[in-house]
Amino acid sequence: MGLIIYLLGKFEVYCNDRLVRHWQTENDKILLKILLTEPGQGFSQDTLVAYLWPDLPPAQGVRNLRGRISELRKTLELYPKERARSSCIKTLSRGYAFDPQSCWIDTESFQELCQQARRLDQAGRYEEAAKLYEEALEIYRGDFLPEDNHQEWAIAPRERLRRLSLEALERLAEISHQLQRCREAIRYAERALLADRYREEFYRVLMRCYADTGNPAESVQIYERCRQALRELEVVPSKQTEQLYQEIRRQMGRDTGKAEAEQALEDIQRQLDTTSETQRRLELLLQQQKHLDYLGRRAEQLRALDEALQCA
Repeated sequence: MGLIIYLLGKFEVYCNDRLVRHWQTENDKILLKILLTEPGQGFSQDTLVAYLWPDLPPAQGVRNLRGRISELRKTLELYPKERARSSCIKTLSRGYAFDPQSCWIDTESFQELCQQARRLDQAGRYEEAAKLYEEALEIYRGDFLPEDNHQEWAIAPRERLRRLSLEALERLAEISHQLQRCREAIRYAERALLADRYREEFYRVLMRCYADTGNPAESVQIYERCRQALRELEVVPSKQTEQLYQEIRRQMGRDTGKAEAEQALEDIQRQLDTTSETQRRLELLLQQQKHLDYLGRRAEQLRALDEALQCA
């Protein structure tokens, strides 16, 4: 199977299905990780020395670097049958690069799947795009090299890949909602909020999903979650979130009014069924006509009005 490298969630290197457990020095492993922050891109000797031995004289740092490159190549040759595996680390003019063509790297595969999904998404091929977004997120086992959380060289790629994963989750949630798969949309949005609970777009997805499935009260609770989370950043929900919230509140009011009107109609009909006194029936029919008008039930409203006129 050649060389397989995992950088997302946990750093692991496999050569022909065997996990590389022994590194000559910790710097060998760190050197490989730095090269893998940008596979295919060259890193100058000065840059690598500054990361690994910032306190050493430049000449000594370069000698150390050459030794570590040599040891790292040997480590990566331990398991493959062909010595050509050492070609994964290329020597450049006054620098080095990791050749991504020589192996499978999870970050490269993840980014490629996201790019393919985005192209399908933009073309309106949502079902196909969703499948690729899902495949990408299966690869995304966690943040980029979390054990190197405070290393300067890991910050930019970690944030870039994290942003890609959240974008994939956002589009999966939106596509699922668009395809009326609200349960899936809710699952994706909640997963995204576990990673970043300050992203308003995921709260909005949840609010829409709960409102569309007849649970606007839950939508209001989601809005409160959003408001409380943003309060920690000393900001308020955006205009877009507020507008959605107000729309749901208005819908709740309309639903409540409709329910009350329906209940009133049932009560009026029961009284009509047991009342023969003309004046009382006229009063009830006029009340019935008002509630039918509110509900937009025009045909029934006209019949009630006609009967009221006959009573009059």
